[in-house]
Amino acid sequence: MAYFPFSERRDTFAFTCTHILDGEGEIRLVTHHFDDGSYEFLCGEEGHEAAHAVIITIGELLDLDPSIGLVSDLPVGCCAVRKDKSSPWEFSKLADEQWYPASQGRMP
Repeated sequence: MAYFPFSERRDTFAFTCTHILDGEGEIRLVTHHFDDGSYEFLCGEEGHEAAHAVIITIGELLDLDPSIGLVSDLPVGCCAVRKDKSSPWEFSKLADEQWYPASQGRMP
């Protein structure tokens, strides 16, 4: 079995958008929600509608974009953002959500 960096199972569901799946966008925003531990892997563009929402497994997303492995330890209640696929991830707490403290230097 291939290396899988997330602590969640490979078949754990996550939310994404059609832009990621059809190749029109790249994953630029990852959120890990506190209330239910769910993940979102989005293109970061505005103007999404309900028809753009897709549920897929984290394993399938990792196959599409192995660079998301760099955020596999994203604490709940936090997010990671980047300008494009070749840019570094920037980490912050999600507004209006509880969060678990991350390792020193990772969160502001």
